[in-house]
Amino acid sequence: MAQATQDPVVAFGAYYRVEPKELGRKISWYDDWIESLALQGIPIYRGNHIADMRSVEVGWWEEKECGAAILQLDGQWRVVDVRLTEVPPGGTTAPFKMLLDEKVYVLSGYGQCTIWAEGRPQRSFEFQPHSLFFIPPNYSYQLSNLRGDQTARLIHSSRLDIAASLIRDRDVFFNNPVVDTSILYGDQDIFSEAKVVSAPDGMQQRAVWTSNFFPDVSAWEKLEPYRNRGAGGMTVAFGSVHGGKGATHATMSVFPAQRYKMAHKHDAGAVIVIPRGEGYSVLWKPDSNERLVCEWREGSLLVPPHMWYHQHFNLGQGPARYLKLNGHIPAFRESHQIDYSEEESWVRRRFEAQLAGRNMTTAMPEECYTTPKYEWPYGEDMSGD
Repeated sequence: MAQATQDPVVAFGAYYRVEPKELGRKISWYDDWIESLALQGIPIYRGNHIADMRSVEVGWWEEKECGAAILQLDGQWRVVDVRLTEVPPGGTTAPFKMLLDEKVYVLSGYGQCTIWAEGRPQRSFEFQPHSLFFIPPNYSYQLSNLRGDQTARLIHSSRLDIAASLIRDRDVFFNNPVVDTSILYGDQDIFSEAKVVSAPDGMQQRAVWTSNFFPDVSAWEKLEPYRNRGAGGMTVAFGSVHGGKGATHATMSVFPAQRYKMAHKHDAGAVIVIPRGEGYSVLWKPDSNERLVCEWREGSLLVPPHMWYHQHFNLGQGPARYLKLNGHIPAFRESHQIDYSEEESWVRRRFEAQLAGRNMTTAMPEECYTTPKYEWPYGEDMSGD
């Protein structure tokens, strides 16, 4: 990539609330459903970046007996359904089920998830901040807050938005009696300790850890090098037991302090949540001179639009982690990535200036800028802790 003749125009990521009359054209029953929630006072947020999901305003969802907000951010709207649930102190949500599986990440609070199939015994497990769990298709579940002095907040993600545009009957999703009871009531405990399988990743085999419950991804240590993206970063893929061998529902990247990843692009729908760290990401549309800067810390959420370049920068004093919900393991394509040796000079200058403002210096080696396809060293010190 040729060096830019001038620095790009910088804008900062933001979100805004949409009123029911501003929701726009409806293309499926899903849009009618979202409008009905907005009319109840549940906030609908658009934009590209939310600095702290733990403090964003919610409204009361009577049907689910909890606080809630709906996200329709750029890069996720029309593809992935993303909802925020807030369970009151000591409260329990009403039972909920749908035909699609749900990915759930715990932003804050301590609680219990109870899950069951109609006419079968209930199963329960306890969650905490940074827990990640997967609800199998068409199982009923409830969320209970085990603390009486604080709320619990969780992010839910599924493919309901795009699925509703393909299947026009809402009852197929919410009133479907068909359920595979062998998932929860078979020989395997789907909420037990994760086990590893392998899945193809184009150029390499990557481990996929399978379970329907991961207690704390902010402390997850079973990582492996992800050499394709630079910065000496590590990675892990999380999959559900019910998804089958090699299926992934989330991926997490971990990279060291005072470093940044290579710019890259991919399809829409990757919802990025920050379990640990502080820094920023830069998003831009190819051939555009505008750069969107999204500052993040624990609890932040952003969604890169379809085939927009994006790049992640760690300004903290320890490793940063970003969790990608609806994550999958695509085949690696060099054409979808910008090598450090080809990036605009502005990228490095801004990063080093941001570090200087914090009395820190870059940990990026000079060689990565002068050596195409620079090979980062890996060792025990790069384990992510």
